Amino acid sequence: MGYAEALDALVEAAPPGSGVRSLLRPCAAGLVSEDTERTGVLRRRTPVAPPVTGSYVGGHPFLPDDAEWPRDPDEWPMHFVLQVAFADVPALPGFPREGLLQMFVRDDSTHGLTFDDTAGTRGLLCRWYDAAALARPVEVTSTTPVFTSDDSPLADPQHPVALEFTSIWSLPLGWENLADDVAAAPEAFAALEELLETREDLVEALEQAVAEHGRWSGVHVGGWPSFVQGAPDVPAYGSSQLLVGMAGGLFEWGDVGNAHLFGDPEALAAGDVSRLWWEWAS
Repeated sequence: MGYAEALDALVEAAPPGSGVRSLLRPCAAGLVSEDTERTGVLRRRTPVAPPVTGSYVGGHPFLPDDAEWPRDPDEWPMHFVLQVAFADVPALPGFPREGLLQMFVRDDSTHGLTFDDTAGTRGLLCRWYDAAALARPVEVTSTTPVFTSDDSPLADPQHPVALEFTSIWSLPLGWENLADDVAAAPEAFAALEELLETREDLVEALEQAVAEHGRWSGVHVGGWPSFVQGAPDVPAYGSSQLLVGMAGGLFEWGDVGNAHLFGDPEALAAGDVSRLWWEWAS
């Protein structure tokens, strides 16, 4: 059974009128390139370097000739996590149709995440390049910094993994959900919670479909977050819209954890990354 069939079986098992189907959100799932090979149980690499303006995890980011490698407030170089070329992403409501989003995080034991009232707003740097910037020729002269921290890099800085995107639908299947989302459809979320508890067989079938796919990267654009611990608080200025979800063996989010980048996709399309926020947990 494939992913789409397994998801449909789960939704069909919900009582009529429960509202579970209304929770389906369009999503673009990142698949590792067909050229990608395994270098270990989880690690992968794409032998043929992806286009510098393409979508990939790890490796060396697109950097225009006048751009410096991002540094944190202490002037230490930050880790490059991934970049998403929206021209590669199937159309999603409200999301950009072109442009490049990059994500960097701080080089420390928590990957820059803080746990006070600044949580989600520190340790992160995102860059946005519009189509005009991507069209200009770039000579790759800068190199990836050598990190001195004992902490493992989030993504392999030497070997990028190229991504291809495909359209899917998703449900909120995480441990918890954002309070704003639940408040918008409390009956539907309650019905989904009961469904997940009573039809574990269908949940396992969905998880198995993902595991057996073979090219599932754990990266997805849009859709729902899947929190492995408690749901975070949305910053006062922030949007609860998920931009990018990141999980799986391409990353080192603690012990089999995952991460989420949130923000207003329409603001992103306009080049505004000032209100993006994030979380990760394991």
